[in-house]
Amino acid sequence: MLQDYISIGRITKPHGLKGGLKFFVYNESSIALLNRKKLIVSNKLKKIELRIEELNLKSSSYLIKFFNINDRNDAENYRDFEIYIPRSDLADDGDIFLVDFIECELFFEDKKIGTIVDVVSYSSNNLLKVVSLKNKNHLIPIKKELIKFFDKKNRKLVMQTIEGVLDIC
Repeated sequence: MLQDYISIGRITKPHGLKGGLKFFVYNESSIALLNRKKLIVSNKLKKIELRIEELNLKSSSYLIKFFNINDRNDAENYRDFEIYIPRSDLADDGDIFLVDFIECELFFEDKKIGTIVDVVSYSSNNLLKVVSLKNKNHLIPIKKELIKFFDKKNRKLVMQTIEGVLDIC
């Protein structure tokens, strides 16, 4: 559904009474990508293109107002929606983004660990949510220096073994 888009942030909650929304970006450099007239927002059930009426990046929390969202009740419907931009706006086809790892098989060296089902971004770390071969969920840190091999076409990610993780998977 959204393979041609990249999530750059998330709407957190309504702000004020006139349909404003608070949001955050996963990477501060993504702020420049908001300089546009429209954004795609989506939850697991629906994808919507919204036109930006106003954007405030100067306050302590980022605020956005979309056309046709005119009160707090309307805004509440967009709580926890992801904010997307077209992948084509970012860079070359050869670039790799965290979202590219979703649905890949994860290996530590030559040992299969499980399937990556999501990527979770925190301010200091990015984590792969992996369902192990024992059908348990694990959060595994992902850093560029840990990646040994990534085959996008065959959906395979090979990483350096992380001490202690093999014991729990």
